[in-house]
Amino acid sequence: MSGIKIFGVITGAIALTETLLKLYKAIETRNDLPEAFLEVGKRLPLVEEILELAKGLTDGLEEEHQETQALKQNLDDCHSKLSQLHKIFRQISKGDAKEKSLVDVYQKVIRKLKLDNKSGRVEALMKGTLDSLQLLTMHRAFKDAMKTQAAHVSQTKEELEKVAEEMPSLPDLPEGTRGDNVNYGEINRQFANWGEQTNIEGGQWNIAGAYIHGDQVLGRNPQERRGNGP
Repeated sequence: MSGIKIFGVITGAIALTETLLKLYKAIETRNDLPEAFLEVGKRLPLVEEILELAKGLTDGLEEEHQETQALKQNLDDCHSKLSQLHKIFRQISKGDAKEKSLVDVYQKVIRKLKLDNKSGRVEALMKGTLDSLQLLTMHRAFKDAMKTQAAHVSQTKEELEKVAEEMPSLPDLPEGTRGDNVNYGEINRQFANWGEQTNIEGGQWNIAGAYIHGDQVLGRNPQERRGNGP
């Protein structure tokens, strides 16, 4: 593992961050943009600053050193989180997405990324990015030059944790519920598929394997419709 490979990963992460900044500028004025998106966007310059600084400090890294391999894995994780953020921001910034519910578009991207409502939130992805950058600032090759940035990362992580707790960009799901069973329609109306059982009790709708939020539209079992008519 050489410094050149580390340099390449950092360069790729910088390119993603630069694109993210442009995408953020394109969506930051949307009235329906969750506050968490704004908080994430404000942190992108810090991400870029740390990566740019690290890019110029890779020459001293030793080839095939275990510590360098761990650094490469950490940077790969950082790149992965930035890539996921990029896909979310890009989809929301598309022209046709502006005519749709932001939450609906957001949720669909998360499903495609095979993430759940918690790990796929933009604030969670940014925190994961900052976790990786915090480890980067502690590496022997970078720590002396990044003391100020390390302090900023720690403070920023605390701020994002508060955002995640008080203003999550997506709602929590009940334990054991998969994100792909939750639909956010443009008129806040959900259509639930039939599960193994349907219980209507005490004014609550419980359908096996699904979480229902907002107005519900429930129909008969398809077999009943075919057999008995409307």
